[in-house]
Amino acid sequence: MTLSTNDGSSTRSGPGWLAGRRVGRAAAAIIAFVALLWVLEGVDTVMNNALDQWGIRPRQEEGLRGIAFAPLLHGGWEHLAANSVPALVLGFVGLVAGAARFVVATALI
Repeated sequence: MTLSTNDGSSTRSGPGWLAGRRVGRAAAAIIAFVALLWVLEGVDTVMNNALDQWGIRPRQEEGLRGIAFAPLLHGGWEHLAANSVPALVLGFVGLVAGAARFVVATALI
């Protein structure tokens, strides 16, 4: 669908235009998130795994805070590498469906 502007020029609108823009934003967002995970693992390595204390720790009350932070922490570079490709693929697909849906689905899963 093409919309006319006040000056007589036209702009693209509709599903094709929206999908292209959404795809670009989804790709940028999930790449930035996975890059953040790699930066955090680098910081954790430099700090001699000090960030791991913020992960889930069973049978400890303070370990409950790990529920919020665990998605950002990994058990090492191999663990992060193994999770990066699925996070990129599934995160991209989820974000293309819409950011609000992605956040709700992520929170529920």
